[in-house]
Amino acid sequence: MKVVGIVDGDTTDILTDDMTTTRIRLNGIDAPERGQAFSAKSKELLSELVGEKAVRVETHDEDRYGRTIGDVFVKLDRSAASNPDAHVNFVMVANAYAGNYVQYAPDNKKLADAEKQVREKKLGL
Repeated sequence: MKVVGIVDGDTTDILTDDMTTTRIRLNGIDAPERGQAFSAKSKELLSELVGEKAVRVETHDEDRYGRTIGDVFVKLDRSAASNPDAHVNFVMVANAYAGNYVQYAPDNKKLADAEKQVREKKLGL
C-alpha cells in the first residue's frame, strides 16, 4: 500500500494493492481541523512521515463517514531492513501535532502516555 494523499493531520488516502483508493482515519488520534491552530503543521508532519511512501495499515473498523480506522506504520530508515516500522499514530501524538482521542482508543496507554509527556513539556497543541 502507498499513501497517495494527505487529507489532514489524522487522515490519509492510500492506494491498495488491488489499485483502489481507501481513506484511512488514524486510530486513536485527533489532529486539528482546517482553520484551527497547528492544522497546517499537523498535516505537514503527516505528509513528511508517509507522503508517497509505502505503508502498512492495521485496520480496526469503519467510522460513521465510511473511512477505514487504522494504525499506520512506515519504515523511517529504509537503509536498515531490520529496523522496525514506526507507528505513525504514536509519532503524531509524541511530536505534539495530534492528541490522544480517548473516546475511540480508551485503552491505548502508549498514546495516553505520549500525550501526557507533551502536555507536561507544554509542547505543540
